[in-house]
Formats: sequence, C-alpha cells, structure tokens
Amino acid sequence: MHIYWRVQQDLETFGQELVLNHPNLARAFIKWVIKNRSGLAMSLDLYPIISSQLCYSKN
Repeated sequence: MHIYWRVQQDLETFGQELVLNHPNLARAFIKWVIKNRSGLAMSLDLYPIISSQLCYSKN
C-alpha cells in the first residue's frame, strides 16, 4: 500500500489523482492509511497539528 500512497503523492504534484476502482483495493488502502496515519502525518509535516489535537490524560 505504501507504493500506492507514493504514487498518489507524485500524481498530486502534477494535479492528477489516483482512483482506486476495485473495492477490495480501496478498502485495503483505507485500512493502511488509518493504521499508518501518524507516520503519514509526520512525513507530510502535519505532526504539530495532529499532536495539538491529541487528548492528553490528566494526572
């Protein structure tokens, strides 16, 4: 799934988008993105935004 994500990022620079027509492939990609959301956020420099939205436990 990492390869599909990288292809999507490269296509985005050209103003294109990747369309996953097969339901199984689209479902697997969504599961992969959810599983790896923190790493993806860090790679896109979105980590400070996400870390500020985390719920911190009270001591």
